[in-house]
Amino acid sequence: MNFADKHGLRAGVVAYRQQNNSSPALFSFGHDGKANEIPASSELKFKLASLSKPVTAALVLKVLDERKMSTDTPLASLLPSELLPLATEASEITVRQLLQHTAGFDTQESFDPFFMTEEELASRTEHTKQPVKNCTDVLQIMREVPLQFSPGTAYAYSNLGYCYLEKIIETATGLPYEQAVRQYLPETKAFTLSVDNQTIEYTLSFPERDWLVSRPQVISAAGGWISDISSYWEFASTALNPAVATPPPFPQSRNYYGLGWRVWKNGNEQLFTHFGAMPDVFTVVIRDHSGPLVLALFLGRPGNPDQAFAEFYQQMLPLLP
Repeated sequence: MNFADKHGLRAGVVAYRQQNNSSPALFSFGHDGKANEIPASSELKFKLASLSKPVTAALVLKVLDERKMSTDTPLASLLPSELLPLATEASEITVRQLLQHTAGFDTQESFDPFFMTEEELASRTEHTKQPVKNCTDVLQIMREVPLQFSPGTAYAYSNLGYCYLEKIIETATGLPYEQAVRQYLPETKAFTLSVDNQTIEYTLSFPERDWLVSRPQVISAAGGWISDISSYWEFASTALNPAVATPPPFPQSRNYYGLGWRVWKNGNEQLFTHFGAMPDVFTVVIRDHSGPLVLALFLGRPGNPDQAFAEFYQQMLPLLP
């Protein structure tokens, strides 16, 4: 059984770097999920899921560099108080901690507001049900939820943290998040947060189709971008900010989450990876300091995305140039 069949991936496009060739090789299988069954190709626009996070991190680091600000800048100095968590320890949260998933948000001990409906979110937070249109709405609803650990003391992957980064971008640039990304990162010019522009038909069951994660304008900076594979390859070909490899301030295993990318030791080199998983979506990127090595956009979601990524990574390592 091949990787796709094993993990329930019905279609996909994979790009990989060739030896001595600046253009990636492409492999595709399956079709777009629609009734007319257009074969999967590099022209199809897929949901990127959490491959959106390296995009957000790139712009945050660029904005900080331009303003000669540190990643240790407190969140409280960058956003209005009505968006900040009410927890006393929230004053300790820094930009670096948000980028690195060490800010105190742990969905294993609490919940992820994006993987539920508006009704479920209202019941978990004792808010009246209200239309959730964007990240700002989520932040305001989540203000009263306590932190799950002291900022900077542990790692816990968090979509909510990247929602705060979206607001930092908007406040610093004076532009809506989507416009700011396109203006400051021109290599993302073909990216979109409009579901009307995706050309893949995702199959979502109830209640998945009503989860907030299924709305690109809401999950946006954490997982909302939509793109064809060539456009994301172009983004991943840009130089990494050296700060990306910053380790967390506590002991790490052989890999750790840096600033927007997971960092791996590969001999004397470093590799940078990310994967994304949401209903009917699975995406993976592996790159080194010079650019992308492998990029895969799939239709379908593995039952265990962490295991699927680990298998994909191990299978790709011997093949990397």
